[in-house]
Amino acid sequence: MTRTLLVGCSFLARLTYRLNDDDYHINAQKYNVLASPGSGNQALAARTIYEVNQSNYDQVVVLWSGINRLDFPVSEELNRTYPENKPDAWIARCEVGSMVWFHSGGMLGSGPGELSATPTAIKRFFQEQYLGTTSGSKYLTELTLLSILSTQAVLDKKKIPYQMGFIYDTQKSIPIETEEHSHGVMYRDTPLYSEVDWKKFTRFEAPYEWAKRAKRLESDNYHPTRNAIVDWFKLAMSIDLQT
Repeated sequence: MTRTLLVGCSFLARLTYRLNDDDYHINAQKYNVLASPGSGNQALAARTIYEVNQSNYDQVVVLWSGINRLDFPVSEELNRTYPENKPDAWIARCEVGSMVWFHSGGMLGSGPGELSATPTAIKRFFQEQYLGTTSGSKYLTELTLLSILSTQAVLDKKKIPYQMGFIYDTQKSIPIETEEHSHGVMYRDTPLYSEVDWKKFTRFEAPYEWAKRAKRLESDNYHPTRNAIVDWFKLAMSIDLQT
């Protein structure tokens, strides 16, 4: 049996649980989903690279998140000292080896919002990064491009076939203003842009725009439904998550 790794943010997290009786079943033995709500692309890169170096996969799929999302890594030892670590606290983060990556993105992300239990020092970092970045800065674009390039370099070196995409059209920032910067536009006038192997990216419509047009978003009018994501993978990447 072949094994496929799928890495992403909350768009893929919906594949890891069923809420409704009519939710499609996923072949969990064949498809391993690593998804963290609010994740930015630095954490997605770290998660992908770490995972393929400890487990064998026949294919990897990365669904990149918002250009303007930030991630901040700390040691697992430091993470244990934060007073915000309470049993019922919801914190936008994921564990990668001995690292804990905090995320700025998502509806309840670890930006300046009061709903997140993210440690104060890390919230301050996100706030300062955003305050110091103008809307036309290439800084956030280049962080994402470096994440893509490092991931592609590792997958190419290990000769693992892979496909990639973004959760939205990166030439059009999603018109949702939350505590983050929204999802941002990909700037092409940087030397890093031409180094990415864009042939590995699906040319199919991004899942957010596709699901919105098909009226298959969740009640939050943002996330595609679980079944919509399953159907999108069939259309965009010829991947049947049910078989």
